Amino acid sequence: MFNTKDDSMFAFCVENNAMAPNFVKGDYLIVSPETWTRSGDVAAVEYGNDNVTRAIMQVTYMEDFIVLESV
Repeated sequence: MFNTKDDSMFAFCVENNAMAPNFVKGDYLIVSPETWTRSGDVAAVEYGNDNVTRAIMQVTYMEDFIVLESV
C-alpha cells in the first residue's frame, strides 16, 4: 500500500471543517513518519518538551529555522 514499508504509518480522519479548504470533514490523511518532508508540504508534526504539541501543519524550511503554519 502506498509503495512503502513504513510500519509506523497510520491514518487520521478529519473530524470537522476547521482545516478547510485544504481538508474537510471525513477526509483521511495518511501519515508516514518514515517519509521526509519538503518545504511547503503538509505534515503531522510533534514539537515541545514539557508541553508536547501534535498537529497537522504546513512545513516551510527557512535558512535558520522551520516555520509551522496551521492548515
